[in-house]
Amino acid sequence: MMSENVPEDGITIQQLLKVVVDRFWLIFILVVLGLGAAIGYLYITVPQYETSVTALVSPLTNSSDLSSLLGGTTSTRKITTEVQLIKSSQCISSALDSLDLSRYLNSDGVPYSQILSSDKPDKIKSKITTEVSGDTNLVTITVTDSSPAFCQDFANAIAESFSTLLTGIAKNSKSAQRLFLEEQIPQNEELLREASDELAAFQEKTGYIQVSQKSTALTQNIFAYQMRLEPLVFQRVEHETICKDAQAAFDAASVPYPSFEDVMADESAALLSEDLLRWYTELFMYANTDEAKTSSADTNRVFFLESSVSSASRSLSDLVQALVLAQAASSDAAVAISRESYSKAITQMIIIDSQVNALKNLQQDAEQQLTAFPSVESRFQELTRSVQVYEALSIKLREMLEEAKLLESAVSGNVTIIDSAVLPVTQVSPRTLIVIAAGILAGGALGFLLALLIELTDRTVRTPDVVNSIVGPSIPILGWTPLLEVPASSTPFDLLFTYRNPSSSLAENYKLIANNIFYSSRTGAKILAVNSTLMSEGKSTLTSNLAVAFAQQGKRVLIIDGDLRRPNLEGFFNLKKSAVGLTDCIVTKLPLQDAIIQPFKELPGLHALFSGKTSRNPAAIFSSPAFASLMEQFRSQYDFIIIDVPPLGFAAEFATIVKLCDEVVVSIRAGITTKDSLASLISNIRLINGVICGYVLNQVVSGTMNDRYGYSGYYSYGRYGAKKYGYYYGYNKQSKSDLKAVRATSGSIKSVYGRHYKKDLINRRQALRFGANDPVLAASGQPAPVKVPRPQGGKRDFLKDIEQASLKKPAKDK
Repeated sequence: MMSENVPEDGITIQQLLKVVVDRFWLIFILVVLGLGAAIGYLYITVPQYETSVTALVSPLTNSSDLSSLLGGTTSTRKITTEVQLIKSSQCISSALDSLDLSRYLNSDGVPYSQILSSDKPDKIKSKITTEVSGDTNLVTITVTDSSPAFCQDFANAIAESFSTLLTGIAKNSKSAQRLFLEEQIPQNEELLREASDELAAFQEKTGYIQVSQKSTALTQNIFAYQMRLEPLVFQRVEHETICKDAQAAFDAASVPYPSFEDVMADESAALLSEDLLRWYTELFMYANTDEAKTSSADTNRVFFLESSVSSASRSLSDLVQALVLAQAASSDAAVAISRESYSKAITQMIIIDSQVNALKNLQQDAEQQLTAFPSVESRFQELTRSVQVYEALSIKLREMLEEAKLLESAVSGNVTIIDSAVLPVTQVSPRTLIVIAAGILAGGALGFLLALLIELTDRTVRTPDVVNSIVGPSIPILGWTPLLEVPASSTPFDLLFTYRNPSSSLAENYKLIANNIFYSSRTGAKILAVNSTLMSEGKSTLTSNLAVAFAQQGKRVLIIDGDLRRPNLEGFFNLKKSAVGLTDCIVTKLPLQDAIIQPFKELPGLHALFSGKTSRNPAAIFSSPAFASLMEQFRSQYDFIIIDVPPLGFAAEFATIVKLCDEVVVSIRAGITTKDSLASLISNIRLINGVICGYVLNQVVSGTMNDRYGYSGYYSYGRYGAKKYGYYYGYNKQSKSDLKAVRATSGSIKSVYGRHYKKDLINRRQALRFGANDPVLAASGQPAPVKVPRPQGGKRDFLKDIEQASLKKPAKDK
């Protein structure tokens, strides 16, 4: 049985939907606020427009690769570094300089010339976004701004500026090479003329024209080495120019970098350079060997040497890139471009130096061998070789000049505009529908979460579903009553609805509860205990109305005021305070006929046994054998004995009374009774093996109950006020502890339920006056003795009394 007392964990979908229904107006208000915030955001936010330029970008390496130009090959190299140049300060400044910024106005009417300038590109950098389409070289440049005209013009301008910048970087090294070759050709022509004149003069003077085969071979080898050596020298100069340009970029960006000498000082780089020198020396020797006489072993050796050179070159490239990156680390796009070209140039310079040194060593060996021949023959061979070298070099220089001019003109197309920017006509932000939808959704979500938070943090009981989750399905709901409006008037009013207005819908509610108790009684119960967790939860109102309802059905009913600490049942029947009652019957053995009252002449079957004198130890009264004997005597005389049991939180005699009763009716006040206190009450009843007949939910806000819980679909309950009904229940002693008990168990009293409950506490002051009618003994029909009422002082502010009661100790029971 105890397992039924455990509240359910979690929350079901049905409960979530109920939260939405119950807190609909809270959610609706927050949705409206969210919509208002969205509209306000749209009102204060400046619309933004967007347009794009699509361009085809070629890698910078294509500009220095003649095979890609002449052979028609397409580079698949990534263009990430090149794309970063689009948002560089140089590119943005150049684009701004090409526009008349005074033509464009912002939302405040200020010309762009006052807020943007070429020397402050960072202000507009955030307006530019770039995107590379997949693995292609297509780049989309997007510009976002509040001015549609500026979006279009600046997007096109930034594309042109990027094309100019990228082309200039690529063309720089080729222009330097062309100028160098143009300077070298005239000098070489002059040297060729001088060598030819010197050879002719030597032949005229000596008449020598015969040379040996070996000297001819040596001369040819020297010529071949010289022809290989001269282009390498030019290439070395070209890469030196690239290094200088990169170093200038590093200096401009204040980025440190390793020099060529620093790289060569690295031990690994030096070892790789030595390996390349050794392999190139041997490889060049094989290159001048007559292929017809070369053996297969020599061919394998050449393959090995070429593979070794290729592997060493790759290792050297990786090493140089790591050394340069270690010092010249920067996220700037221009620095990244310079760092890449600088690493490649230094790598090529090391490889060229290895080749040059290998060729010079072989040339020196051939020249030493040639000196062993007669001086005339040696001199002839030397002069002849010089003429041949200069002639071949002249041809080579002219070929290289044409190649440099071709490459220089080829790099002019690194960026090709595919689609130019168009004038945007539709704003991209803020998106009106999206913002409004987001505001509504955010408000709805916040409202739902707030409603859920309120529901989860609210520890009070409001609906039968919540009660059932605590008490279990075996305890039924006997009925419910609607929330009544407490009158502002200080005039007390009646709560005995079943007697004062028996045809009212509220009276029918109590009659329905009485019928449910009668027909649902599982043990043929006659003694009923009506109990609650706290005061003012409708327990006494329910007790008195049930007694009248049973009496109206012709039942013999006895109502007993079991709250000996704060008795108040006389007030419900508009009776003066009885001088004798239950306490006197137990303690002084007062005969019952001298204590039992007949409240109404019209209801002879209704009798009442009020508290009588107050007792310092009520628990001893109810635990005495005399009380148990008295209850058995009542069982034989009445159809129903209804005991108004003191609340669980205020009385120790609760268990004693419940054990003598057949069934217990639990009175619950919606919005005030807490889940924990209700669970504690049910647990205590079950602990002493008490039988719970069911529960009654009092003071429920109209609309929270459905038809299956009563006559809400048949009757229409309005707000009951001072015009017809009134409150007469509550304890006849009041202190701030009452209000503190509410706050401790029910939480905040600022809710609808809490405000009504607070008014109830204040109106209990009216119950201290009790009624105006004299009580009549049921047995003799004679007036019963009454207590002399305390003198009434001036009008007091009872709410102030409650708030200030903590300043002094509550008066003890007398």
